[in-house]
Amino acid sequence: MSSASPARPGPPPALTDRDIRRLVRAAAKGDSSAAQLKTDLNFTVSVRTIRRTLAKVDWLVYTKMVNTLPLTPKDMKVRKDWASNMLVRKDAGSVWDSIIFSDEKKLTWTGSTAFSTIGVISAKPRATRSAGKLAVAP
Repeated sequence: MSSASPARPGPPPALTDRDIRRLVRAAAKGDSSAAQLKTDLNFTVSVRTIRRTLAKVDWLVYTKMVNTLPLTPKDMKVRKDWASNMLVRKDAGSVWDSIIFSDEKKLTWTGSTAFSTIGVISAKPRATRSAGKLAVAP
């Protein structure tokens, strides 16, 4: 009688125990995505298999990678200086009143001043089908 584990139904595992240990060790460093791990470790399995394998490890915690470029020390200093200057300005209220914050995809300004006309910023209207006829949505 052999000491090997009994045969189990289904296809063989995509990753061996050794591959899983290599994967977990590389992922524990915390500086790679699943796609990068696949490339770095030369695995032929899918990225989804790598994610699923890592999700089974209790002591690993998934964190979303930062999708922005890191600020250089010079950039951080410039931002801090700007914020400090805005705090001590006597006319900061009027400066902030002239800034428009918006998360709108389509923004429309209409009107005119004494010297210029304020234009319209908007996307092209999209065409939609309505009861067999072509209609232009606002």
